[in-house]
Amino acid sequence: MIDDLSVTVAGIRLAVRRILVNPDANAPWLVFLHEGLGSIDQWRDFPLKLATATGCNTLIYDRQGHGKSDRFTGPRPVDYHTREAALLAELLAALDVTRCIPFGHSDGGTMALLFAAREPNTTTALVVEAAHVSTEEAAQLGIVAARAQFDAGPLRDGLHAYHGDKVDAMFAAWADTWLSPAFAEWSITEEIRDVTCPALIIQGEQDHYATPGHVEVIAAGVGGPASTWLIPEVGHSPHREAEAEVLDRTAQFIADVVTSP
Repeated sequence: MIDDLSVTVAGIRLAVRRILVNPDANAPWLVFLHEGLGSIDQWRDFPLKLATATGCNTLIYDRQGHGKSDRFTGPRPVDYHTREAALLAELLAALDVTRCIPFGHSDGGTMALLFAAREPNTTTALVVEAAHVSTEEAAQLGIVAARAQFDAGPLRDGLHAYHGDKVDAMFAAWADTWLSPAFAEWSITEEIRDVTCPALIIQGEQDHYATPGHVEVIAAGVGGPASTWLIPEVGHSPHREAEAEVLDRTAQFIADVVTSP
């Protein structure tokens, strides 16, 4: 069953989608955290396929300023990843989700790492793809290129289909924050030492927002067991560019974690 609803946390109305495939209330939920320009619908049917493959109930949501959630009410702070991780904890509490496996993409991957660090008792395992833990020149150059595409029109038109009249504020919040002088020294390498759950860390070898070595930086930085997967000939969105392979490997990782003693 697929269930769409709105949940208000910290005064912010968030659009939420639940995919219910397991009647066991104690089983861990998959929780999808979208990329910096993403939304529920931009995941397409990947969450449903992974829910079906794993037997895990699944939660997907639009962060503030994205998709069908409330629009931004002010400028985005440099520590927005940390704030979003805290807000996720409130959202899960409101929905009575006590065990979860976050699956985060790009910005969402960074937030998933911070959530796992802050909420070890809630986080059974962790899957991140194209996550960032510090500011690399590659990321900044990728965002400069994305801004040129947005200003030229086609990227804006594509994103408008998902974000409507919030699209300009959403894009500016992402690009302006990452390219600001204050963000140049941003790093969460200290914080992710508190990630103790098993983690699967995925990145495309041709990711235009990160160097190939960034996946190893994350693996070396977390405090728990980490498996890395650098996928050849894949860019920033492995779950779209190599869907079948990512589904298979992620489902096996989750099965191993959930069934381990």
